[in-house]
Amino acid sequence: MTISLVSALRRLAYRFHIIDIPNDRSSHQLPTPSAGGIGIVISFLVGISFLHWLGIYDSTLLSSFSMGGLILASVGLWDDWKHVPVKVRILFHFIAASSVIYFLGGMPALDCGFRVWHWGMVGNVVGLIGLVWLINLYNFMDGIDGLAASEAVFVSLAVALLLILKSDFYHLPVILLLGSAAAGFLVWNWSPARVFMGDTGSGFLGFVFGVLLVSTGVSNSLTIWQWLILLGCFWVDATLTLFFRVIRGETWYLAHRTHAFQQAVKKTGCHKQVVMRVLWINILWLLPLAILTLYFPKWTLPITFIAILPLVILCLLLKAGIKTHDD
Repeated sequence: MTISLVSALRRLAYRFHIIDIPNDRSSHQLPTPSAGGIGIVISFLVGISFLHWLGIYDSTLLSSFSMGGLILASVGLWDDWKHVPVKVRILFHFIAASSVIYFLGGMPALDCGFRVWHWGMVGNVVGLIGLVWLINLYNFMDGIDGLAASEAVFVSLAVALLLILKSDFYHLPVILLLGSAAAGFLVWNWSPARVFMGDTGSGFLGFVFGVLLVSTGVSNSLTIWQWLILLGCFWVDATLTLFFRVIRGETWYLAHRTHAFQQAVKKTGCHKQVVMRVLWINILWLLPLAILTLYFPKWTLPITFIAILPLVILCLLLKAGIKTHDD
């Protein structure tokens, strides 16, 4: 479904001039139609509605995805077409994130392996900020051909595997639905990309992962640490890049080319090569460690630290958040 939708959306993008024009902060060289992420949004929301109609999911989970998802997709499409001030975007991000906390009954207890911390309202505040950051970091990381979509496919399949290993199948249909929607878009977005997902798709993907993170925590299916491990390449790069840009006095929300993955593209000159390396890190390093937390839950925190530390070192070596002579 997504493949056909994106094909039609490419033509509409040309018609309505929703085109990403390269500039000195871009990692691409040719004008490319944007907002193709609408295909992911439509496919996913139609799919989750069908799963609700079949009785697999109740209205709570449907509302968690659809209300905030439609808000984010609408604001993202607006921003892809006509620029939206950052304060307005962030306001709607918080509204969407608040709807998740409301529908799912708050953030789940924090399972640290050796102890479970029931953090009440503090957890809801942290969760709200975390969801907004996840929405934005996924947007920030959508900077080269195929990266954001392939990450979505990997994380979806990896989470599905963890759930199967736990014999916990409640979230499996929606996880596979998300993965298939992202895979359909990836057909058009693999390097050289013929369409970009834009803020419409990237923010939506970050939001859906946020909903799943909270929902799987509430149902005791997965812990936040397993999500942090699997999404490690994205949140480590985005967070360190933002940190270094802020301490250097740069405007955090302006477009740039200093993420670790962008620095890697400058060195290799190849989007596909960088994306493949990220996928190999995900498959050979992060996934095995996430699986390990299932069998040694008391060692979850040390395993998470072991998983994330090399990513931090790699981002530092690639000078994430620091301008180079190419910028």
